[in-house]
Amino acid sequence: MTPKELAQLTGTGKKVRLTRRQPSDPTLNGYILGVGRTLLLMHCFDDFEPDGYTICRNRDVVKLRQGPYEDWFDHMVRSERLLDGLKLRHRIDLSNWTTAIQSISRHYGQMIVQCEDAEEDVEDFYLGELVAIRSRSIQFRDYDALGYWSPKPTSIAIAEITMVQFDTPYIRIFSRYTREGTPPEMPDTE
Repeated sequence: MTPKELAQLTGTGKKVRLTRRQPSDPTLNGYILGVGRTLLLMHCFDDFEPDGYTICRNRDVVKLRQGPYEDWFDHMVRSERLLDGLKLRHRIDLSNWTTAIQSISRHYGQMIVQCEDAEEDVEDFYLGELVAIRSRSIQFRDYDALGYWSPKPTSIAIAEITMVQFDTPYIRIFSRYTREGTPPEMPDTE
C-alpha cells in the first residue's frame, strides 16, 4: 500500500482493517489518524474496547479492508459513543521514528516499542520510557513482566523498530505498578 492510498482514509472516521507483513501481530483494526511518508498512526480497537494508538511502518501494510464489516462495526462503536479517541490531544510528528518517538515521549510518556521479525513469530517487546535518542538508536528504560525497572537503559536500533504503541489501557494500568529493585529469582519452568 502506498502512503497516498492509506492517506485517503485519514480523518474520514471510517474504520479499517490493516494486514501487516509481521506474523507476530498481523492485523490492526481501527481508524487511521495520520499518514506520513514512512509511518501511519491509528486509533486501534480490541473488539469493542478502545485500545489506544499504534504507529507502524507504511511498507509493512500489505492489505487494507474497508467495507460492510467495518461499516457495521463503526455504526456500533459510534452508537456506543466509543470514538472520543479520534480526537488526539497532541499532534504526533510522523516524519520518521525519531520524531514520532520524541512526540510520544513529550506528550504521553511511556510507550511500547516492538521490533518484529518479518519471517517468523518473534518480537522484541519493550515497555517503558525514552531516555535518549542517538543517530541510529534510542536509549530506552523498560520494565519487566513483574514491573521491575531495568537498572540501565536498553539500546534499540531505530532501523529494527516496526511498531510503537502509546496511551493504551495496558500501558496506563501497568505503569501504575512499576517498582525499583532486583526482581526475585524465577523458578525454572522446564
